[in-house]
Amino acid sequence: MVSLVHMTKMGPKGQVVIPKIFRESMGIAPGADVVMGFEENKVIVQKPAAKIEEVAERIAKKGKSVRMSPSEMRYMEIKEKWKLT
Repeated sequence: MVSLVHMTKMGPKGQVVIPKIFRESMGIAPGADVVMGFEENKVIVQKPAAKIEEVAERIAKKGKSVRMSPSEMRYMEIKEKWKLT
């Protein structure tokens, strides 16, 4: 369901600006991380569910021993966020 639409142009470097109303409603500011995906001919921009450091901290607090590289942790985070198999 689309509740707000904004038309914009792509710049010469392939960049687009996320309109202020969208940034404010998502709670993102300059320098913030965003997750981008592609689905059915649409580009989706989302605020990440959690940063890797937060995920690692939650695991550590549970006392579980996990041997995972940062890239593996990032993949698991993205996999969970995008419900990949």
